[in-house]
Amino acid sequence: MKTARKWIVAVREVHIQPFLIEAATAKEAIELVADGQGEMLESGFEYSHSLDTDQWTAEPHDVLPPGLDYYRG
Repeated sequence: MKTARKWIVAVREVHIQPFLIEAATAKEAIELVADGQGEMLESGFEYSHSLDTDQWTAEPHDVLPPGLDYYRG
């Protein structure tokens, strides 16, 4: 019989992060933000969806690298 253990599952999600930018067209606005310009509007940040489970990863809770200690709870 297998012994149950704790796991940390990384659910890959897509979020929407709006930016405020001045441009002549929508295409130009997108290009400018892609180039790192614009003002990030944190109040508009929102969840969109989770990727399929084949994109998720799982790591044993007890063998996480030191930088991820905060996941241990």
